Amino acid sequence: MAEETKPSKQYKGNCHCGKVRFTATVSPLLDDGHEVLSCNCSICARNGYLWVYLPEETNVVWHQGRDDLTVRLLF
Repeated sequence: MAEETKPSKQYKGNCHCGKVRFTATVSPLLDDGHEVLSCNCSICARNGYLWVYLPEETNVVWHQGRDDLTVRLLF
């Protein structure tokens, strides 16, 4: 018996300034089980942007800016 392939979809993403751009292939679809969050910063609120934390195994293609990413710890 063949294993059933789950549907996937590509989503475009970027940072606020547009310096970092990527495409993520997600399965299951965002509508089918991922928690979607709203950010309360002024940029996200004004533009209606939503956040999704994707699993590590998500297929991401970086179009620009990957080397510009940093980790910033806030305490």
